[in-house]
Amino acid sequence: MIQNIFSSLMHERRPDKRPGVIREFVLWCVVCFSALLTLIAAAMGGGSAAWIMLLLFTLGMGVMMAFRLTAIVLLYSVGVFHFLTFILHYMCFLNLPSYYRSSGSVLITVLFVLLLLLSLGIVTCGFIHFFSRVNLGTLLMILVITDSSLIVLFQFLAYISIFYRVGEWWNGYMGSGSYWVGTISVWMLLTVVSLLYIFFFRGAVDNGNGKIIRVDGGSGGNHGVSGVLGVSSAPGIRGISGACAGQTIYLRNQAVMIGSGNGAAIKIQDNYVSEEHCAVRFNLSKGCYEVYINSPYGVYIDAVLQKGGWYLARRGSVLSIGSSVQKFQLL
Repeated sequence: MIQNIFSSLMHERRPDKRPGVIREFVLWCVVCFSALLTLIAAAMGGGSAAWIMLLLFTLGMGVMMAFRLTAIVLLYSVGVFHFLTFILHYMCFLNLPSYYRSSGSVLITVLFVLLLLLSLGIVTCGFIHFFSRVNLGTLLMILVITDSSLIVLFQFLAYISIFYRVGEWWNGYMGSGSYWVGTISVWMLLTVVSLLYIFFFRGAVDNGNGKIIRVDGGSGGNHGVSGVLGVSSAPGIRGISGACAGQTIYLRNQAVMIGSGNGAAIKIQDNYVSEEHCAVRFNLSKGCYEVYINSPYGVYIDAVLQKGGWYLARRGSVLSIGSSVQKFQLL
């Protein structure tokens, strides 16, 4: 069955993944509402090309989010939306009467140059990150948030300095009364894109291996598992004592559940191991492991970690669960 946000929301019960699905669903709902506002703006504007282009983008983004193609959505959003926003405002500026355009030329030129450079930087960094071994997650978050903030600032300043003076012409070009309806839609999309980048690179939503394509981490002991990009070897868990002693389980770019229940990827029969005792994943942007504790018996990594929340763990750390004999090393 093709994965989609609705089936994931209904059937996902794993404590390490369900919050991410809920976040994706909430952001998808915001995108849908944004599409409705853009449709209203297009109707009020008499079919203005600006709002039709924005509507098509929003619908495309909503469809991809519905099928949880998060990494593709991120690249699509900066590659299309930020450039689309830039082009639309530039078109509006060029269509201003020359005697109005000159009054705000310095301000507009400076902001256009900044937005253009940021948009080019985001698209370039996005392609490098998503299609290579290089990890630019933190830089991408900073650039996207900065670009989104500048777009909002630009809209306010441009409206105050130029468009407010030519309201009659502006309404005729964009469509009477449609400007602020469409602008609110743009702000909502900017917020969704920024939050998606933050959630994706901070592990708050399911980000797979943090890439659009899978790049081999090498041969040998990895058994054909795709390596995590930017680190020397594929992350995994090696049993050093207990039921899984001598076994190596690679994370395959996703969280692995350890417990005594049938739903656990690593099943251990122990009186002190819960059905879904804990989950382990590798956070690509932070370069370390994260352990989710879902059992009142806790987990020991240098100290006893109590139930609830994700805990950071370094590569090489020893994880003890249940009775002290059940030990794993984080590779």
